[in-house]
Formats: sequence, C-alpha cells, structure tokens
Amino acid sequence: MKQQHGAVLVKSGRVISVGWNVLKNDPNNVSEEHLERFCSVHAEAMAIARASRPAGATIYIARSKKGQERFSKPCRGCERTLIDAGVSRVVYTIDN
Repeated sequence: MKQQHGAVLVKSGRVISVGWNVLKNDPNNVSEEHLERFCSVHAEAMAIARASRPAGATIYIARSKKGQERFSKPCRGCERTLIDAGVSRVVYTIDN
C-alpha cells in the first residue's frame, strides 16, 4: 500500500475503536483508479463502523508515507460519516 492511514476514536479517556485503510480488492487484478475510487475502506469509516457509541468521541487521524507524517484531513465522505456519527472533535496530522 502506498500510504498508510490510521484512526483512533477516544471517548472519556478510553480508546473505543480503531481503524485503518484497506483495499477490498486485490490490486493485481484491478486498476489503480478503480481501487482508489471504489474499493478502499477509509480508516475513519472503519473506526466509526467498529464503534458501538461514537457520539461525543474524539477521532485522531494520521497518515504516513515512507515513514513521514502527511496531511490527513478526512475526505468529504469521511467528514459526513463523522458528522452523522456525532463525533465531537477531529485531530489530524499535517505535512512536516
């Protein structure tokens, strides 16, 4: 995977869920464009899906490329997911 994304949901000082980016299809059998547009699971979405009560939580999001932190602001789809889930605070990495 070219880049690694991770997300941690924290509520009342406790980790309630984690998520990471994954590809649903084998990249050897599907084009890069198809993978990026249709087949990935974003770290934020996975963390929300795995949490039983994400409302009021803080989510921490990080992205690494070749060991360097990168800008990891959620995409519009993940922003909508976080709002709909009631996440109260989003913290993400920025480029060095």
